[in-house]
Amino acid sequence: MTEQNRWPTRRAGRSTVLAQFGQARADLMRWALTTGDVLADAVVDEMHRVGMRQARPVVDQGIREGLDSLADPPPALEALLRQTEGLPDHADDALLDRGPCRSTHPRRRCTSSRSTRAP
Repeated sequence: MTEQNRWPTRRAGRSTVLAQFGQARADLMRWALTTGDVLADAVVDEMHRVGMRQARPVVDQGIREGLDSLADPPPALEALLRQTEGLPDHADDALLDRGPCRSTHPRRRCTSSRSTRAP
C-alpha cells in the first residue's frame, strides 16, 4: 500500500534539487519523498506513541524473527509483518520450489538449484 504525499519543503524545494542534480535525479527524489508506505508509517507512529526504547526491540525482533516470535505485537506492527511475510498473488510457486538458478546466460536454462557447476 502506498500513498502520494506533497513534496516536503523543509530542506529544499524541487527547483533546488533540479538545478543541482538534473531532471532524472529530481524525478527520482520526488518519487522517494512523496510516496509513502501506509503500513510502515503506522508502525513509526506507533513507535513514537509507545516510546522508542520500548518499541524498538519489539520491531527489531518482529523483523528478524517474524510475527510468530512476538507474544503480543502492537496492531500496526502486526499488520505490517502480516503483509510482508505473505506471498504476493503473482508469486510463482514452481519457481520458488525450484530455487535460485546460477546461470545468467539468456540461452542456458537452469535445471537444478543444487548445481555446483559455474555458469
